[in-house]
Amino acid sequence: MSQICDYGCGQPALYSTKSSRSNGPFQGRPIHRCATSHHQCPAIQAKKVQTSLDRYGTEFPWQTEEIKQKKEATSLTKYGAKSSLLNPQIQEKRRLTMLAKYGVEQPTLNESIKLRAAAGIKQSYINDPGLAQRQVQSKKIKYGHDLESCVDKSRATQIANGRWVDPAKRTEWAQYKFRVKYLTAKIYKKHKHIINPDDLLIGRCEYQIDHIYSIRHGFENSVAPEVIASVHNLRVLWHVDNKSKHIRSDQTLEQLMEKIGH
Repeated sequence: MSQICDYGCGQPALYSTKSSRSNGPFQGRPIHRCATSHHQCPAIQAKKVQTSLDRYGTEFPWQTEEIKQKKEATSLTKYGAKSSLLNPQIQEKRRLTMLAKYGVEQPTLNESIKLRAAAGIKQSYINDPGLAQRQVQSKKIKYGHDLESCVDKSRATQIANGRWVDPAKRTEWAQYKFRVKYLTAKIYKKHKHIINPDDLLIGRCEYQIDHIYSIRHGFENSVAPEVIASVHNLRVLWHVDNKSKHIRSDQTLEQLMEKIGH
C-alpha cells in the first residue's frame, strides 16, 4: 500500500523528510508529502487561502488594498519609487553586479547560465510529472476570475517594454508565423515522444524543430496554421541542416493532408 501525504490532501506521497521538529505536530518523525515542498501541497494551499479569507477577506493578503498601499508606501520611503527595481541606483548596482559575476548585464545573456537553467527546469518536470498541472491549478486558485486580466496586463507590459511586438502592428506574414510557432510549441510539448523520441537537445545551436512543409509555403498557399503545426509536419533537424533548408518543403501539401487524414 502506497504512503499518503501527511498533510491531508489524499495524494500519494512522493517525497519524505528525514525527520521533523520534536515539538511539532509530527513529533520528530519523518514527514511524507506529495510535493518537494509542503507549500505545494493542495491541502496546505487551501488552508492558506482559508486563513487569508478569514483575516483579510481575500484569498491572498497582498490582494487587499491596505497591504498594497502599505507595500507601495514602504518602497516610496526606501527607494523613492513604487518598486526597488525602479530606483536608478538599485538598477545600476544590479547591472554592475551582473557584469562582475557573469560578464553580461543580464544573467540570461550568458550562454552557460541559459543552458544550466534550461536543464534544471527540464529536470524539474522529469522528477515531478505533475508539476505542470499543479502550476496551472495554482494560477487558477491564485488569480481566479482575474487570471485573464493578469495575462492581458502582462502582455501590455511586455509590449510597452519593447520585448513583444503589438499584434496590431504585425504584418500578415508576421502574424501567421507567430501563430504557427505558438501552436508548434504546444504540439511539441504534447507529442515530444513522437517528434523527438531520442530526446535530442533543442536549442539555437543544437537540434531544432523543423516544419517539413515550410511555414512560408503554408502562408503563400493559405494553409491553416494548425495544419502547418501538426505533429505530422514536425521533425528534428540539426541547426545547420535546418538553416540551409530555409523555406524548402520536403513534402507536398497533398502528402501532409493525407497524413493528417483530410
